[in-house]
Amino acid sequence: MAYPRKSESQENGSESNFSSLSSQADSLVESLYGKDSLFNEITYKVQPFLGDSLYDFFYRNMPYFMTDEDYDYLEKSIDSINQILKSNFNLTYLPVNSSIISKAYADPFHIVPRLLQRCKANTVDAGINMRDDYLTLDSGRSIVIMAYPRKSESQGKVNQDCLDRLLKIKSQIQKSNYDIFFFGTPLVEAINAKVIKRDIMITSTLALIALLVFIWSYFKSPLYFFRIVLPVSFGGLIALSCIGYFQGSISSLALGLGAVLLGLGVNISLHFFTHFINHPDPRQLIIELAPASLLTALTTSSAFFCLCFLKSPVLQDIGLFSGLSILFITLSNLVIVPHLLPTSHNKPEKNHWIDKLASIHFHKNKILIVSLFILFSVCVLCFKQVRFEGDMTKMSYVPSYLKESEDTLEAKMQYKLKMVYSIMEAKTLNELSVKSENTNAEIEKLKNDGVISNFQNGFYLLPSGIKQKKCKEKWDKFWTNDKVNFLQQSMHSHSQIFGYDYKVYNEFLNLIKSEFGGMSKSDQSFVINHFAKDLIEYSDSIIQSVGIIKVKEQNRKLLYQKLKSNKEVELFDKNMLTERFVNLIKSDLNF
Repeated sequence: MAYPRKSESQENGSESNFSSLSSQADSLVESLYGKDSLFNEITYKVQPFLGDSLYDFFYRNMPYFMTDEDYDYLEKSIDSINQILKSNFNLTYLPVNSSIISKAYADPFHIVPRLLQRCKANTVDAGINMRDDYLTLDSGRSIVIMAYPRKSESQGKVNQDCLDRLLKIKSQIQKSNYDIFFFGTPLVEAINAKVIKRDIMITSTLALIALLVFIWSYFKSPLYFFRIVLPVSFGGLIALSCIGYFQGSISSLALGLGAVLLGLGVNISLHFFTHFINHPDPRQLIIELAPASLLTALTTSSAFFCLCFLKSPVLQDIGLFSGLSILFITLSNLVIVPHLLPTSHNKPEKNHWIDKLASIHFHKNKILIVSLFILFSVCVLCFKQVRFEGDMTKMSYVPSYLKESEDTLEAKMQYKLKMVYSIMEAKTLNELSVKSENTNAEIEKLKNDGVISNFQNGFYLLPSGIKQKKCKEKWDKFWTNDKVNFLQQSMHSHSQIFGYDYKVYNEFLNLIKSEFGGMSKSDQSFVINHFAKDLIEYSDSIIQSVGIIKVKEQNRKLLYQKLKSNKEVELFDKNMLTERFVNLIKSDLNF
């Protein structure tokens, strides 16, 4: 999510400033789309026709959305009918759009605006308003832009390209009198993927440099470094090639083990070369080391392959990559190292610090043995205190500019509220509407009790057939013949007094006399296409709907407990998925 914001020094609320801001937003959106269409959809304004279409939708289906409060308001309004009719008539003397006047006569009690306001509360995030069709914050000082990256098989690259484009736009737009803030999960993922790749390169490079210094200092020749590292690199590349051919992809976390595997592989090569220094016969070297090396590789790789039986895909990748790497590194050493052994070599000096360290008899040091036993005892008592970090967001790297954007969004529209998704499914749209209404009643109670902050569901505008029938009965019960006659007489008398045509109210009078037969198919399609396109999915003979519940972190578990008995809805959120992932790892590792 991104939005340009007028700088603090600018005047608030003026029409000229908003016009400039909206022009800047239009240019920003055009830059975001670019020529390569990185974003599938960018929402920052309401289509001009949609406002009138939504008004007409509520007008045609007025009974299905009215509540007891609306009927109480209508009852009081009818009691003061003369004042309302006079107020509507006075609009003709004001410099207002003719459509406003016609709407005042078609809906003299202004019921539709009440329904629209309730619709906004159920479908739009808190704090967002509309001005000249733009989604705004801060009384028009900010324009909200919601951008959705294109879905792709290489989603990581798409996310990275989106981040790069936003950073480029940010550097350009800051030269003017505007600020731009952006935040979103794809951006955090792109940054963390970039950081992981960078860290892998740094750790691998440092490991190679340390190896180079160590090998050079011991063997007194830089050639030994290449002789030792070559089989390791060859074995690692073969392992990656096998995974690429049979599996197609691998977790970046598994690749992060490259530095560790480099150390394990180098140990095998070092063992060959150090043994060769003392026993310079290549044939005898292979005879002595091959069985032990193969057995060690099999046991070590088998230990890593055990991870493939776990339920975590990341751990499966780690086990597969590590096991294959150890096997191929060992085979590479057995095949390649004999060809790299020098015909002549200089034995390292016996006074080298490594030889001195190796000459120490650690198993005869009683102080060391007692110390290790004490340390082992302490570890046995304390190892169960280790806990998994269940909140992955705390483990993610967020740079300062994204953190600033997140804090700004939180201050404006409670962005940090946790989003919990509710999933329901049924065979028909009407059946799904019934389930949604039953669940919405529970969720509305939680909202009134302060458990949740907001709830959005596309089925707010798609009442079930049962609800439509009940609403129609309540509508007919309210508009009795006496009440309709009183309303007609009042309108007729008022038109004679002020000298205008009584027929201007015919549209409303026809509405209250209408035989509502249920919401039309075209109105249902209008709602689905414009308000529930991303919340309703058709799959074979099943229809699924998604609702978004915004809740504070401290109330998240309470929400799950309150809706646990509701079998018609499934709840999930990122924290819950993370907790399940952690629990899978804990059960796999038997913690």
